[in-house]
Amino acid sequence: TQLIILPDTNILLHHWDLCQQAPLGNLVILSTVLGEVRNRQPPLVAKIRALRGVHVFANEYHRACHQDQAAPVD
Repeated sequence: TQLIILPDTNILLHHWDLCQQAPLGNLVILSTVLGEVRNRQPPLVAKIRALRGVHVFANEYHRACHQDQAAPVD
């Protein structure tokens, strides 16, 4: 089995240097997390997309990820 890493916004904003250096393999970034990173540090989005092994999951549009009420965001 392969390890799949789902980082949150704070991990990407504050520990991106570690994400770049370590061979992480499968890094799955939720589209809501990527949107928040885009709001806080727009240049970081291009660096994230350029890294190999990064996949963006469109969780906003996936039925299994839908909630009736909005959850608070960090």
